[in-house]
Amino acid sequence: MLRALILASAALCGGVVAQTATDVGADITFTLTSGETFTAQLLESNLYTVRVAHPLLGELTIARASIVEPVQLGGVSEAPANPAAAPAEEAAVVETATEKKPEGKQWSGAIDISANGTGGNSDTEAVRSAFSLRGEDKDTIDTLELVYKWGRAQPADSSVSQTNTNNKTARVRREWLLTETKWRPFAQATYEADAFTSYSSRTAVAVGAGYPVIDEENESLLFRAGLGAERKSGSTDNSWNAEAVVGGDYRLDIDSDSRFEATVEVYPNLEEQGYHGIANAHYVTALNPDGKGNPWNLKIGVDNKYDSDPGAGAVPWDYAWYLGLSYIF
Repeated sequence: MLRALILASAALCGGVVAQTATDVGADITFTLTSGETFTAQLLESNLYTVRVAHPLLGELTIARASIVEPVQLGGVSEAPANPAAAPAEEAAVVETATEKKPEGKQWSGAIDISANGTGGNSDTEAVRSAFSLRGEDKDTIDTLELVYKWGRAQPADSSVSQTNTNNKTARVRREWLLTETKWRPFAQATYEADAFTSYSSRTAVAVGAGYPVIDEENESLLFRAGLGAERKSGSTDNSWNAEAVVGGDYRLDIDSDSRFEATVEVYPNLEEQGYHGIANAHYVTALNPDGKGNPWNLKIGVDNKYDSDPGAGAVPWDYAWYLGLSYIF
């Protein structure tokens, strides 16, 4: 049965409505002139409007004139003799409080395809593909980045003949958004594989905290520091080594159609002398400025890696430039 619902059976013009009061806080069911029927909790009522709380729509203000059946609400014993006399701005359902935000993460990302050239441990002419994904809700931010490069390369050692190459990088990170502080705890994992290093792959994990030094709509700078460990597979030392991580991310929206982003991270080895790090930057701009609904963008960037202990026969730095298209979704 519908609780606390009282219907009147009288004419709207001059009729006396026989009703019983409905208590504030009770659940009542409305049938609107539009034909919609729903149940909500009564919060407040007056001669012209009714304010209720709906479990999905949040708080609503409903014009009494839009209710098909005159209902006793908050002690008002008569339906308006002239519904048209209600204020015009209250003649429809109007949301007066915060509406519930969509549940779950809001996702965005990009798919890149670019021409790629490198220097350092190899001179390469290759193709670079990348996939990035970001999901955010009120509690966490999740990011994923995958990069794959393949092509023909000439190793730095000229005595080695030209060969096919591939380079893989995968990184995943979760940040926790705290309500009582701006600090953001994080946990991340990274995997790298490069045919032109003295090791077959590098795996690293780290935990720490980040702090938004700049947090504006068109510009942001996030500082990050923590502790972790890394392991080089296929090297003379396959053990895990403790390391620190210090770095940050910078973003600048130059205008509505272009953006510059950069990431710098340094990983000092805590067990022996040495460190490794990355410094990446890119610029992306819309192919049709001020265009609507076109997801394609022009992207140019550079990836830099440094390892103070690259292994026998390898140089400590590697860089790669790229130019291509980015599909943003």
